Amino acid sequence: MKSVARLVLLALLALVAVFAELDRQSARDPALATYVPAPFRSFALDRRAADAIDRHDKAAAMRNATVLLRHRPIPARNLYLYARASQLDGNKQAFAQAFLLGTQRGWRVEPLQFAAAQLALVSGNPSGAANRVAALWATNRNYPGLDGLTRQLLATGGGLQAFAGDLAATRVWQASFLGALPRLVPATEAARLLVASSNAGLRLPCTQRDAIISHYRSRSGPAAAVQVVMVPCE
Repeated sequence: MKSVARLVLLALLALVAVFAELDRQSARDPALATYVPAPFRSFALDRRAADAIDRHDKAAAMRNATVLLRHRPIPARNLYLYARASQLDGNKQAFAQAFLLGTQRGWRVEPLQFAAAQLALVSGNPSGAANRVAALWATNRNYPGLDGLTRQLLATGGGLQAFAGDLAATRVWQASFLGALPRLVPATEAARLLVASSNAGLRLPCTQRDAIISHYRSRSGPAAAVQVVMVPCE
């Protein structure tokens, strides 16, 4: 009898392990989320909520996002999904609360950072917008709309100075941003940003500056690159 009970227990443990692994795999393969039983859903809840939002299925979006947030209330992504579901459901207050909490919890939920940057710009908070745009450059330089958002920030009063401080503060995304600079703004604006960043502590390698100069020369001619030539480097 004990051996039978032991075999049953081992079978149950194996089944739990299978469902737990299936849940983890659903983070990489969203199609698997459908097959994860409700008691084992964690990553699968994320996928089910996101899929329901994409389908504009208000009931399923709210149901899955609510359960996800109840199980894991800390991650910023879960708050983001709940905010999206609440917005879809027409609950403006729940949307605003979840959105604001999500922006305070972390920097890696790209849609949340993008929306927060837009809101900061509209609200006249260039420093807050610069922080969000910097976070996006650090996490995903190819995020859709990031180039346009960066141009908007740099063209906003106080935006260039605020962003210059963020650019000087960390090396994590400096190289990728500086490589993209010639496609983002004219040479005159680039020179202003680089000088402001240098004043804030940016140590610009001369090889990086010369590469930027070369890009501007090829794009707009020698005269356009003159402004960048004057930027200090080391």
